[in-house]
Amino acid sequence: MTKERDNMFHSYFEMDTKNLFQHRNELKEKYDIAKKELALINEVLDAKHYNEARNELASQNKNFGTVIISTDSNHLQMKVNVKKKVSWDQAGLMTTLDTQMNADDARHYGKISVTIEERKYTNAPPAIKSLLEPHRTVEMSSTTYELEEIE
Repeated sequence: MTKERDNMFHSYFEMDTKNLFQHRNELKEKYDIAKKELALINEVLDAKHYNEARNELASQNKNFGTVIISTDSNHLQMKVNVKKKVSWDQAGLMTTLDTQMNADDARHYGKISVTIEERKYTNAPPAIKSLLEPHRTVEMSSTTYELEEIE
């Protein structure tokens, strides 16, 4: 524990239970307000920069990943990371692993939760990919933005 954390712990420990809960509720309220404000700011960043980031990704023949885009300031650039979320059709994937692949390949690529690790799918040979593809769904997970100074 850090000294600051130790001091805070001790301070909270000394509070009576009513005040401790009251302080916790105040912090939770501030946290909830901050989460909503952060979500709104992220919506604004999406509205202002998402299309430009997607266009840059498309120019690189990508749907997801990290790109650098310019901003309205000459001394700043923005790193935009468009993340993906992959899910698998469980029933179809189980059938494919059980009936269309040899047991060693099925054990290597599949997991008991009936999913395929994205790195293995990406590196799989075309014949394996074509068997697995019908069971794979890729959606946008989230987008992050970071501002960087240009030197």
